[in-house]
Amino acid sequence: PLAPQCTFASESHLDSLARDRGEDPVAFRLRHVWRPGDRTALGQVVGPFAAEAGLRRAQETARAWKASAPPGHGVGVALGFWSTGTGAGGEARLTLSPQGLVLLQGEREIGNGSIWQGLPGVAATTLGIPPEAVEVRYGDTGHAPFDSGVWGSRTTAALGYAVAKAAEGLRGELTRRAPGTGPVGLGVRGGTLTVTREGRTSPATDLLTPEERAGGGSPWRESTTGRTKARWRRASSSEGEMFPYSDLIASVHVAEVSVDRETGAVRVVRYAAF
Repeated sequence: PLAPQCTFASESHLDSLARDRGEDPVAFRLRHVWRPGDRTALGQVVGPFAAEAGLRRAQETARAWKASAPPGHGVGVALGFWSTGTGAGGEARLTLSPQGLVLLQGEREIGNGSIWQGLPGVAATTLGIPPEAVEVRYGDTGHAPFDSGVWGSRTTAALGYAVAKAAEGLRGELTRRAPGTGPVGLGVRGGTLTVTREGRTSPATDLLTPEERAGGGSPWRESTTGRTKARWRRASSSEGEMFPYSDLIASVHVAEVSVDRETGAVRVVRYAAF
């Protein structure tokens, strides 16, 4: 709960340090940002970490916005990061049924959109279709896939990976079943998932077998359990206690604001995140 306040303080401090040294704030961050293979103050070895790439895109965006900003406007850049607790893993079940594309989940939405928006977004991006074409359904413990719970900022990191792999499996199976030999394109027409190959477009459900139609569809399942174990790092404290860590994620934000010189009112004009 205190992360936004702490990030505001640390980012403000970095801006002050950069100004004291006469450096560009973004360039200053690029000199000091964690990169894969670095070790944190707590001893964690940094794995895949996209902060540098995000900062470079933000730097380009900020330069372009500053060049076109009128008087009374300002452009700022800030970097935030978080560690994700993947827990005991989880499973994604993506089913192509006669009723459409269904993502069955046992984990519940807690208000931040990770289930209702994040996971369908991952599936849609992987398949190249609109997110609204993916329906999220909840199931009880007798039917829903396994998940280790809503905690530790883990939903998107753990289940998102599983959803992406399940979507890749679905795309691969549709490619195998579709008539022809050319590239396969997926789309949505009239709310129905379609497959296009060699100029011919048909509903994806046409590729289901009679048994799959009768059974409610053909599911693709993927688990994150193996990845979770492989990606964890451990480091010893001075007392010899072992601390588990998981993946680090980063986000870089760029904002252009206008400031009314008479009233002090601030209005966000443009905003981007990488």
